[in-house]
Amino acid sequence: MSTSSTGGPPASAATQPVPERDIAFQLLLLQQKLGALDRLYNEEVGALHHDLTQLKAEYVRQVQAQREGAPSKPSRQEKKTAKGSRRKSSPGETGKPSPRNAGAAS
Repeated sequence: MSTSSTGGPPASAATQPVPERDIAFQLLLLQQKLGALDRLYNEEVGALHHDLTQLKAEYVRQVQAQREGAPSKPSRQEKKTAKGSRRKSSPGETGKPSPRNAGAAS
């Protein structure tokens, strides 16, 4: 008895899916899903780049406005000098080291 190459009676597509069609359908669905995810990713990345660019521009505008409107900040040395010149001496201050600091100076 010889067997045919199909292995029996042909199966109808309605009752039993052909494996090749099922795989092709799954591939098509996955490609569509991948395309949709790729578009969504690109939209999100574009929106993030846009937001980042706007924030950078706003930061630069604020820094420039501060530099133009506010006087420059004095250096630390200028602050120390300014504090020393405003300091009032107490009535008993003579410029000599106090007894507490006398040992440290020696």
